[in-house]
Amino acid sequence: MNKFVYYIGQFLFVILFQTLLLNDMAINDSITFLGIPSFIPLLFPVLILLLPIRVNYYLMMLYALVIGIVLDIFSNTPGMHASALILLAFLRPRLLRLFFQQDEKKLGWARPTVYRLGFMPFLFYICFSILIHHLFYFLLQEWSLSNILYTLYKTLVSGILTVIMILIGQFVFYSRPKFV
Repeated sequence: MNKFVYYIGQFLFVILFQTLLLNDMAINDSITFLGIPSFIPLLFPVLILLLPIRVNYYLMMLYALVIGIVLDIFSNTPGMHASALILLAFLRPRLLRLFFQQDEKKLGWARPTVYRLGFMPFLFYICFSILIHHLFYFLLQEWSLSNILYTLYKTLVSGILTVIMILIGQFVFYSRPKFV
């Protein structure tokens, strides 16, 4: 029951932070870099990426759908967040096997954190996952390849901001595991 309350609290915190703070900055469009609007991080994929390693696959897909629908309602983006998160949840087990050479049975119900898995493998996992999510989301948003450079720019800037925020969150909210 304690873990269930933890995940509900994490869900509410990230969704409220994304919708009330980060999305509001994107609407105001006040952040520019060299005259080109810079984009706001999409932090919510962290809810899928930091689930325990051996979480039920179908439960994770359902969780991604719920997160996506809630964000789509608050962001007025019909189906875009949901489809990008479902793609990320679909690819997550493959990405974990790609970037972590540790045995899944050994890791068990551990969460993939920077302290448990090491900085560089965790960074590659997060960067590649965020790149896939953001690229798919921004391609859906444009619905065209005519502005591919602009889409890649949005993906890169938003992805860098998101990865920085995830790493800051890792060092602030998580502690080193204690080995006895």
